[in-house]
Amino acid sequence: MLDQTLDQIHLPRRRNVRLDTLLRLRWLAIIGQTTAALIVYYGLDFPLPIWACLAVIALSAWLNVALRVRFSLTQRLEPERAAWLLAFDIAELAGQEQQHRKLGDIEGGRARGGGGGAPGAPPPGAPARHQS
Repeated sequence: MLDQTLDQIHLPRRRNVRLDTLLRLRWLAIIGQTTAALIVYYGLDFPLPIWACLAVIALSAWLNVALRVRFSLTQRLEPERAAWLLAFDIAELAGQEQQHRKLGDIEGGRARGGGGGAPGAPPPGAPARHQS
C-alpha cells in the first residue's frame, strides 16, 4: 500500500546549481563588498583595515577567475561542492569582521588618520602640556 502511494507521488527531480549561476552571484557580492568597504572607509571616514579587506575580496575574485578558467560554464555542482563555495564566502565575511574588530581594539575608537604618536602622547590638535 505504501509502495503504491510513493510511486504515485511525482517529486521534482533534484537539480544541481550551475557553476555559472554561483559565480555570477559571487561577482555581485564582490562588487557589493568592494563598494561598501570603499564607501565606509573614504565616505564615512570610518576606521577600517581597508587593505586587508580589499585583499580578502581580491582572494574571492581570484577564486572566481580560477573556477571560470578551470571548469565549464554549464557544469552543475553537487550540493557538497556548492556548500564548500558558500562556506568560503562565509569565512571571507567572518575574516573581514575579525579584521574590523581587531582594528577597533588597536585604534581604541579613533577615526582614521588620528593619533599615531607615542604612547601617552596627547592626540593631534590637543594643547601641549608644559612641564615645570
